[in-house]
Amino acid sequence: MFKAWQLRAIREARGWSQGQLAKQAGLTQPTISGLERGEIADPNSKTISAIVNAFEADGFFFTPNGIEHRTTNTYTIEGTNCYLQLLKEIEATLNKGDEVLKSGADERKSSPEVIAQNQLLRDMGIKTRSLIKLNDTHIMGNLSEYRWMDENLYVKGDVKVMFGNKVAYLVTWTDIPRIIVIEDKVISEEARRTFEYIWRQSKIPDTSTAPNKFNGVK
Repeated sequence: MFKAWQLRAIREARGWSQGQLAKQAGLTQPTISGLERGEIADPNSKTISAIVNAFEADGFFFTPNGIEHRTTNTYTIEGTNCYLQLLKEIEATLNKGDEVLKSGADERKSSPEVIAQNQLLRDMGIKTRSLIKLNDTHIMGNLSEYRWMDENLYVKGDVKVMFGNKVAYLVTWTDIPRIIVIEDKVISEEARRTFEYIWRQSKIPDTSTAPNKFNGVK
């Protein structure tokens, strides 16, 4: 159970008026006002849960001694089509001129649906750069969009995708394919710095043997 001062503090930190909080929690403004003034000393569990859930959904949490704003959001995409679902999330998240960074991906494993979704991203003007296994020549994009990773850096099955403030990790050692997505600006920036360092140290592929390439690729 939160205290009256905590409710006032977390609402102000979030930037909501009493009316806005009431709308988000499915309550009334007088209820919020009464809680903040301490006039409702023993609210029912439904009211408490509605308020807590409204804030937690936006990254704000009550703690034993105050409040906390957590900027890290982690979620999982599961199923045989999890990578396709991730690409669709990228489609919904990024805009023309934005960039996706991939590390460890193998285009040989791309299903027709994944290939089509990658083509759609390209058609939208979303750029992609990929770090791939040394001497992998199954390259569907322009050679300049790829770098061969040193064999000491490449780990089979270690696939990462970076877009926006998110880093997605493909988990391959479980029975159910899944992708763990972390949304955090600091973590994302660190992952990008690591990618850029490896990119600068890596060699540009000199040939492609992929039987099919993305539209517009020479």
